[in-house]
Amino acid sequence: VNVHVLGDMLKSFIRELPGALFDNVKFDRWMEIAGMDDESKRAVAIKSLLLELDRYRKAVVTILFSFFKEISRN
Repeated sequence: VNVHVLGDMLKSFIRELPGALFDNVKFDRWMEIAGMDDESKRAVAIKSLLLELDRYRKAVVTILFSFFKEISRN
């Protein structure tokens, strides 16, 4: 499957999600975590933030991260 087709499907899916995936507070924290240089600290911070998400959003974010990881391998 073409990665661009998957990307388009992902964008369509995200647009249809009810409500925001992250509220403004969590978005700011995600951006802060993304800027961390220490990978082990970044991993701990991500896990901590994921624990604060409700079950639905946690599942969506986990799938997104898996998808992005797969894209980065190609």
